[in-house]
Amino acid sequence: MRKKFLLLIVLLCSVLFIIKFIYLRPKSSNSPGNVENYLSSKVTKKTVSILPIQSKQLPQNIKAKSYEIPIKESRDDELQIEEKQISAAMIRINGTENNERIEGIELLGVYPNAESEMILSQLLENDSDSDVRNNAALSLGYLDEPLDSTIYVLMNALHDKSKDVRLSAFYTLQNYMLGFEVDSNNYENIHLQLLAKLENNELQQDVNDAIKESLESE
Repeated sequence: MRKKFLLLIVLLCSVLFIIKFIYLRPKSSNSPGNVENYLSSKVTKKTVSILPIQSKQLPQNIKAKSYEIPIKESRDDELQIEEKQISAAMIRINGTENNERIEGIELLGVYPNAESEMILSQLLENDSDSDVRNNAALSLGYLDEPLDSTIYVLMNALHDKSKDVRLSAFYTLQNYMLGFEVDSNNYENIHLQLLAKLENNELQQDVNDAIKESLESE
């Protein structure tokens, strides 16, 4: 009877030990209960390591596209617009109505380039209508770097039979001088030619007075 009692105690102790071993042992990090935590830690580390690289590269890529590609397209668009406007201006200039021709001349002045400079110079030098010559002289004033041939035409226009044309030609020459450095060749070229015309008394009194007033204010 005593042996049976001892055997029962040993058996119970063994069962308790086995139960304790099964339920109280530490869980493996790869066990199903920790899968979610495991994946979460991996995703977090991956996000942290990738996002800083993207945040540095993405603005640079966007800036490069918005800086390089649209500028070329914009310049091409501007050239196309200029060509269309000059063509439209020439249609008006070749018209029969005086107002229409003047509108075309004013339109050329808005697009100062080599082509419009040549057309305006020819109109100032050769057109029979004084209003056309006058507006051509004024529209040439929009040029930043006029050709020597353009300055020559404007100098000759100081002798025009129309007072308006004479004064407009002078005001355009004066506008050029204001845009040049005082010690530049372009400035000296215009300045010396105006002085020579004054000294030789070649011009009408209205232009002489305008030139003298301009030179005295320098």
